[in-house]
Amino acid sequence: MTEPAKYFGQNVAGGIALLDAMRAAGTKRIVFSSTAATYGMPEKTPIVESDPIRPISAYGESKRCVEAAISWYGYGTVCGA
Repeated sequence: MTEPAKYFGQNVAGGIALLDAMRAAGTKRIVFSSTAATYGMPEKTPIVESDPIRPISAYGESKRCVEAAISWYGYGTVCGA
């Protein structure tokens, strides 16, 4: 991974900006498209949402961070987070 800042900027910073805008607008729900990259090297396939989250790339970690932020902002529990 040669440009981790690209993923953290787009996914984490962009995700936080979106969550802040949603809060300001009074939006109550979000549908977030994540990635299997949050699971890293899975122990088995198919992967299920209760499997351990262990990203091995900046991309997967950045998506995991946004999933955590969604929960912390009070938009419900993200499956797997």
